[in-house]
Amino acid sequence: MAQVEEHFDVLTKTGEKTGITKPRSHVHRDGDYHRAVHVWIYAETTGELLVQRRADNKDSYPGLWDISSAGHISAGDSSLVSARRELQEELGVTLPNDAFELIFVFLHEAVTNNGNFINNEFNDVYLVTTVDPIPLEAFTPQETEVSAVKYIKWEEYKSLLAKEDPDYCPYDVTGGYGQLFDILSKRYKDNTEERILSLQKQLDRYASISLGAELSGVTEADKEALVLLIKAAEVMDEIFYSQVWCCNPALRDWLKEHSHQSKLDKLKWMYYAINKSPWSSLDENAAFMTSADSAVKLLVNCTKHVPGWKGLEYKAAFPVAKPPGANFYPPDMDKKEFELWKSSLSDNQQKDATGFFNVIKRHSESDFADSLPENSRGSSNQVSASSNDDLHIVPFSQEYNPFLMKAAELLRKAGDLTDCPSLKRLLKTKADAFLSNDYYDSDIAWMELVSNIHYEQNKVGKQCLAASVDISSKAWRIGIGLGSVATDPDPEIGLGICDPRQSTTRHKCSGSADPVRSLQRFYGRSMYALIKDSKLDITIGPYETYEDGIFGYKATFEAFIGVRDDESTSQVKLFGNHLKVLEQNLPLDDSYKSKDVVAAPIRVIQLLYNAGDVKGPQTVAFNLPNDERIVNERGTSMVMLKNVSEAKFKHILQPIAAVCIAADQRELVDFDSFFTHTICHECCHGIGPHTITLPSGQKSTVRLELQELHSALEEAKADIVGLWALKFLINQGLLSKTLLQSIYVSFLAGCFRSIRFGLEEAHGKGQALQFNWLFEKGAFILLADGTYSVNFTEVEAAVESLSREILTIQAKGDKAAADLLLQKYGKMTDHLRAAMDNLEKIQVPVDIAPVFTVADKIMSRNLV
Repeated sequence: MAQVEEHFDVLTKTGEKTGITKPRSHVHRDGDYHRAVHVWIYAETTGELLVQRRADNKDSYPGLWDISSAGHISAGDSSLVSARRELQEELGVTLPNDAFELIFVFLHEAVTNNGNFINNEFNDVYLVTTVDPIPLEAFTPQETEVSAVKYIKWEEYKSLLAKEDPDYCPYDVTGGYGQLFDILSKRYKDNTEERILSLQKQLDRYASISLGAELSGVTEADKEALVLLIKAAEVMDEIFYSQVWCCNPALRDWLKEHSHQSKLDKLKWMYYAINKSPWSSLDENAAFMTSADSAVKLLVNCTKHVPGWKGLEYKAAFPVAKPPGANFYPPDMDKKEFELWKSSLSDNQQKDATGFFNVIKRHSESDFADSLPENSRGSSNQVSASSNDDLHIVPFSQEYNPFLMKAAELLRKAGDLTDCPSLKRLLKTKADAFLSNDYYDSDIAWMELVSNIHYEQNKVGKQCLAASVDISSKAWRIGIGLGSVATDPDPEIGLGICDPRQSTTRHKCSGSADPVRSLQRFYGRSMYALIKDSKLDITIGPYETYEDGIFGYKATFEAFIGVRDDESTSQVKLFGNHLKVLEQNLPLDDSYKSKDVVAAPIRVIQLLYNAGDVKGPQTVAFNLPNDERIVNERGTSMVMLKNVSEAKFKHILQPIAAVCIAADQRELVDFDSFFTHTICHECCHGIGPHTITLPSGQKSTVRLELQELHSALEEAKADIVGLWALKFLINQGLLSKTLLQSIYVSFLAGCFRSIRFGLEEAHGKGQALQFNWLFEKGAFILLADGTYSVNFTEVEAAVESLSREILTIQAKGDKAAADLLLQKYGKMTDHLRAAMDNLEKIQVPVDIAPVFTVADKIMSRNLV
């Protein structure tokens, strides 16, 4: 049987797939753009590149020395799988994904063989970095492709190419392919002192701050549980490291192990520990290390056996450019491939594919040889089917199973220790969710997480009448027993009273009523001695989607462990209780407004420990869950990290105000305004469009429609609508008018704080959008001395106009309009850059690096 000719995907001149496939001979005959892979093997200790001599029967450049390994990407195949396959087929070297670093893409346009061979080829150029040269006898050259291999110093190879040596395949070293040599030169340059200074400067942008939390109200049982909860939080760290990039855990362990060897190694580890990756959060995710700094791994059986050789040692690779899809998708998957695959799925499968709690894998990742579509290259229809079949869905519960089993066990043990029913329920349901991949019940339990409160009555003999109060998002639940605490485990609306004889009555209590006074009115004045059983507040699991830069679909694992600040919590109920009236008065067409908004509980805590997706700039609050089903049914719940807010205000916002805010408005920057806007920001995540109706009549969500643009626009919405909401509440007489100017000026100072996070970060990009809009509208004014002031006559209208713009884009699910808005306003302008430079000159910290001293003491069993 005649061999079927290989087919290629035909591309546009900019490298996108056209959907057309053609035989290889026709592609080169017609000069169609297509894609190939180049794989270079580089030996660090000798500074040499491996080159192969092309077989004499090749249709282009026969008998010339060329790239270590190269080949076309067949129709339906992926780039990384092709790179692995070519290396294995041509040289007999089988390497895992983390050995391959995509260093650049190069367009090669050439005409050879008297015009009969036109090569318009996009080349994905990979670098495999080994510690030492691979013994030449370890290679198994493919006779039809390779006649010999050798190592050559990269400088010598560059020189030969520059001289157009006739024994070597031509590449223009002054053009795009010169990037290979530039990368090697820069990467292995002896610049230790320069790197030390650079890393120290990057580290100095974070102020190391010890965060305290008062544990005097935490019961001994909960202190024991706290040890297990911190251990469970540490497991979230393990998962998050692997979610960022495949070799990230190995890199972390390597850097930590070697951190004592030199000052540079120590600084690399310290800055890595803040970013939890080799990419700097404050520098648009620019890499501050390269694969040369990475972990060394040993492979014993990846080549032909060579007596006396221990095996191939390689550097676990990571790309200089942070992968937009993190480790949620195959690194060589693009949007078009995903959308094509998704269109072939059932409705339920599509929901899983775009859901929070799954990763997308290739069947070919486990064994790339299985992905060779030898039987499907005869027609374009067969090729498409093969491509679609390669991607598949893997639930978090399977992908991170060993970690989640460990975390679930820790949560269950902690639940057995605590004497707070709502905390028990949260820990049990979250443990179940880790293993079932269904987080609905655990998210409901998180929203209902409350403190139990005991009320003791005058003792009669040895008996004591006590009540346990669960404060949920719906109502108080109280059970009363003689000599013990009886509780109702089910959420119920109203106040249930169980007397010592187990008869039950119900006492209705509004959500805003004080349970102490309500119970006293019902039971008499003899109730007293308020004791709080559990002051712990736990958030743990997969929530935020910022790390998914392709679509914004996938959630990262995180943990926040805090101690409830009941006094501060009681002071912020106003905001959560007025979400419905805010929704109905939004600057948005009435047809887009929701009628189902519910009050949002707000919990203020003192942060004790965090883990997982808490890299770089620290959050001061969060609004969860993100599951649109729960948002529509119950709304959201907010957690404010007050000690984090206080630290940021003192160490960052006040120094920023001293530099960037006009002298006559500087005193208006105060903590109450900063904290109040933060509260309103989180509240406003819960209002505005979430589930939407598209022009076609189809139901969707803002997140699904705006994809990778959703996070930045949603942060901008919460910020600017939060500012609008504060003015609305002041107009309604619910907040003091004296706050108004302070809120606007504190917001202006906060713009500079958040923009310093970088425009690749959602909050930073969203803040740049707001600042530039308000500046353009005249709401912010640049003064001659380089400081800024608020124009109080223009700011209200400017805030409302931007609120309307963003809300309308979200309501329509208009991704094109979102893109235009962010491109126009979400950028670093000259005047913003000048302000950033002024702050850098006087070394105002960009953010804090928290030190959890209390948690450290707890873990060492020295309980505070």
